[in-house]
Amino acid sequence: MKKLFLFILTLFVSVFLYSQTQVEFYADSTVVCYGFPVHFVDSTLADTIVSWFWDFGDGDTSTLQNPVHNYDTAGVFSVMLIVTDTTPVNDTLIKTDYITVRDTPVANFIVDATTLYPSFYYVFVADSSPTYHLSWNFNGTLLSDTDREMYHIFQTEGEKQVSLIVDNGAAGQCVDTAFQTIDVRDSINVPNVFTPNGDGTNDYFTIKTNGVTTYKLDIYNRWGAIIYEFEGKRILWDGYSSAGVWLETGTYFYVLTSEDGTYSKHGFVFLVR
Repeated sequence: MKKLFLFILTLFVSVFLYSQTQVEFYADSTVVCYGFPVHFVDSTLADTIVSWFWDFGDGDTSTLQNPVHNYDTAGVFSVMLIVTDTTPVNDTLIKTDYITVRDTPVANFIVDATTLYPSFYYVFVADSSPTYHLSWNFNGTLLSDTDREMYHIFQTEGEKQVSLIVDNGAAGQCVDTAFQTIDVRDSINVPNVFTPNGDGTNDYFTIKTNGVTTYKLDIYNRWGAIIYEFEGKRILWDGYSSAGVWLETGTYFYVLTSEDGTYSKHGFVFLVR
């Protein structure tokens, strides 16, 4: 009887010792876009496993060793694996909030070409989630991981291709691209009156250019003397002479010339105090 007891005890200890199972698993990607497959791999350490039971956290299950599962809704999901060995002993592993499923992004952007800007100057505003990774492509110039609002100055006129690429960070699975063609035109708008009285409205004689070409502005008084000179890509005059002298109300003559000599314009502007 004593020998039988020792035999049973030895058998029990052997089964207990040699049936220790260390459940483990992993997924090929833990951040995905809904509708994309997730490959789960059982990496459990055990002598012999006879069954697997997976719970993917969204109501679906599987009894395969290495299942492939598609999540059809966005969210965060816990995954459970139960394995059974030949003992039979069950062992369980739960990975909480293991899989993140994201919505498919929609790329869209607005083009702002207000007359307040130079004609080559544009503002682009992405109409997408601020949590997404954005990449802008301005006619071949790629800017990655940038803000929702972008400012860009084109160097020449013509039709320019602009695209916005939106990636929600799901291993490149969820990407959308929006395209627009921008007709960039070189234009110069010269006002004929300004009121430099310090009220914050129309205080400067501002010539809208393309913001890229350098121009020279000469202002003449009624006797043909140059009283103001300015050179730059954005042209303005505050109603003072180059020497800082306050100028009276009156009509002045201007000459605008591009730095390369390919453009010239002249006319009159009325200064009102």
